[in-house]
Amino acid sequence: MNANQEIRSGSTGVRVDCSRSAFTKREPAGSGMVPIDGYTRSPVRFLEKGPEAQALHFCRFDLPWGGAVAGVSGEQLCALIFVDAMTDPVPELARIRPNAVWREDPAACHSLVGMLQGGVADRGRVPVEVRGTPFQCDVWRALCDIPPGCMMTYGDLAGIVGRPHAARATGAAIGANPVSLLIPCHRVVRADGALGGYRWGVGIKRAILVAEGAVHADGRYDCQPGI
Repeated sequence: MNANQEIRSGSTGVRVDCSRSAFTKREPAGSGMVPIDGYTRSPVRFLEKGPEAQALHFCRFDLPWGGAVAGVSGEQLCALIFVDAMTDPVPELARIRPNAVWREDPAACHSLVGMLQGGVADRGRVPVEVRGTPFQCDVWRALCDIPPGCMMTYGDLAGIVGRPHAARATGAAIGANPVSLLIPCHRVVRADGALGGYRWGVGIKRAILVAEGAVHADGRYDCQPGI
């Protein structure tokens, strides 16, 4: 597969219907576009991981849940990570795009950062481009189908992508998600009801879920995840 060829949805594509607490089939997304944050259909390109010798830009900014860094490829968001002001983000960005040259350039990120700092509807318009293996892209695509206010277990997500006995591999793909918040890996929790891990800290995960109405401030759920 060419490194710039989109990885399209397979036959396992499903949509989370939170109102009925069930999963329902949907047609494969032939255009490669999937819902972001369950509100609008933002363009999300899933590309095969491969060599790319290009200059990418990043900048620091603040979100309600902490300091963040946006990585930009052209006019698309390719990385969104949480880091504090004292941490060099380049090693983490290099993990996401190891063959790229990262340059700090707030002007190149200005438009996307403005949308990221807006409300949910604004964030839902951010164009996203991610690179990964076909399995990683299947997992990230499934994450995009979990609406705000809903949660899913790691095991349920593994079943959705057609690998019901690969919860560990699914968890690894979730952990490799390059665009936090918009590809909502924070909405996946453990089967025992615990929030589980989060690359940027369980405190940030809990705070985002509280803001989305999935979890009360004291950690209580209104319903069991995935049921």
